[in-house]
Amino acid sequence: MTVTYSVFIDAASIALGTTVLLAVQATVPAADLDYTYAGAARVGLTHIAWDKWPTNYAYTAADFDITVDAGALEIEVDLEDDDSACAVAFAADLSVPAEAVVGAALCTGLARLSGTDARIVGPWTN
Repeated sequence: MTVTYSVFIDAASIALGTTVLLAVQATVPAADLDYTYAGAARVGLTHIAWDKWPTNYAYTAADFDITVDAGALEIEVDLEDDDSACAVAFAADLSVPAEAVVGAALCTGLARLSGTDARIVGPWTN
């Protein structure tokens, strides 16, 4: 089962999504953006919510205080149930919307799959 989230993604992440999709299609020819976004969101969730950060890297609600940039687009992302549960639990711990966590996970996952070591990436200014 999957859960669909409506999230914002910035222009840079959209470009990364296309690049990552081409790389994924080298291994999974039938892959599309939905498949790529779900995988990237899982990578981002693993980085953001499942990793045990030292105290100086701990996330706070302020990391997800969203003022969406003008160039951001709203898209839908389908997460597997376990990924959704992780995002919801992490969001609840911080008292932020699950969509904020999923959006950050998607953008961060795309960035990390493209070779960056960004701590967190998102379609916002905070």
